[in-house]
Amino acid sequence: MKKVILFILLAGFLTTANAQKQTHQEKKAKVETAYVAGKMKMDKDRAAFLQDVLLEKYATVSKEIKGKNLSKEEKKVIRKSANKATNSKLTTQFSKAEVKEITSYIKEFNANKKK
Repeated sequence: MKKVILFILLAGFLTTANAQKQTHQEKKAKVETAYVAGKMKMDKDRAAFLQDVLLEKYATVSKEIKGKNLSKEEKKVIRKSANKATNSKLTTQFSKAEVKEITSYIKEFNANKKK
């Protein structure tokens, strides 16, 4: 009986711990969104929308590239296509000027991160 209870508790703990793991794409989208939202003083709804769009972009690109042994040019085409789709989605909530600003802040964040 003790073993059964211990097993149930352990299984519950492992399930909870596993559910809390974030993928690389989720972390990247969250951190970049926080940076951009702070710079642009975005409200929570717009920031959440931005995070969802970025997460979708990163997940899609990762899915299309990982494990497929693509050339640099092929990867570049996939990323460029994803950027266009992302900008298109962002223009539903943001003006074109704001989308440019978001893009520049993301580039700025990534450039600072590499230093």
